[in-house]
Amino acid sequence: MGYAMYMDVAFAGQLADINTYLSRTYSASEVIPAGYLVARAEQGEQKAKKATKKEDEILGICLRDVSAGSDGTEGFKPKSAIAVVNFGYVYIEVESDVKSGQPVFIRVVDDGELKVGGFSGKEDATKTNRLKLKNAKFVTSAPAGQIAQVELLGNLELVAV
Repeated sequence: MGYAMYMDVAFAGQLADINTYLSRTYSASEVIPAGYLVARAEQGEQKAKKATKKEDEILGICLRDVSAGSDGTEGFKPKSAIAVVNFGYVYIEVESDVKSGQPVFIRVVDDGELKVGGFSGKEDATKTNRLKLKNAKFVTSAPAGQIAQVELLGNLELVAV
């Protein structure tokens, strides 16, 4: 019996591979939890907001920061410096079961208990409640409500399928 038997694989927003990734620092324009997909808040500014629509300029996924006063689990406060990864491997929480190799879809419309920002491996029946995150795929499988690893290949954007 060891510590690893009781520890989760990771936390949302945690890097999966520290050897190959690109991240940039932005200022949060609203409360942003670690592991959330973010977009540019204002054209030409280094401010980030939660990604919510196809037209958003996607910056990447907000990283968890264990060295800061807040690790981002409850959300980084507005005007906080946040690190955002757009190339590399990062862990996120999924709203539905996902399988390795599936594309990444982001919820852009609330649906009951499923809130904007949720990650999934499939489009929804309406093809409007979830948008595909271009240049991203799931690396690991996970059941709903658990942590999965995604690969981000840069030039991220939300697209309707």
